[in-house]
Amino acid sequence: MADALRTLLGNRAIASEWEVAITRSASDDPETTYCLKPVAGETVKLDQLQRDLSILTEQLPETIRQQARTMLAAMN
Repeated sequence: MADALRTLLGNRAIASEWEVAITRSASDDPETTYCLKPVAGETVKLDQLQRDLSILTEQLPETIRQQARTMLAAMN
């Protein structure tokens, strides 16, 4: 997912740098969960983040799938 985020940033599909962060939903929940968040310290306007989120919703899953296909092809 982090590679896909870098790809979208490099392609200028998104304006802000985003990172994958590990989080937990509850202290008694042993499952590790993840969230996306803008990189701290970046000065970004709310409307820019909202546009990025819209693009991430649309393009991130397919970008991840494409990278997985590329990795799989390289293994064969």
